[in-house]
Amino acid sequence: MPLILGAIGAVALLLFLDWTVVGAFVAVVRGWVAWVLPLPGWLAAFGGLAFLVWCLSED
Repeated sequence: MPLILGAIGAVALLLFLDWTVVGAFVAVVRGWVAWVLPLPGWLAAFGGLAFLVWCLSED
């Protein structure tokens, strides 16, 4: 569970903070998110579930 919360926190940090050093990486992440968000809801839900299962299996 801490791993999942940490991953969510890291993504939130990258999406909302614009530091000069990580600006390019943030732009890439935002571009990827902007590409993923328009996908159908069921596909996004399946991807989220698969990611959750993967995180749990890593612990």
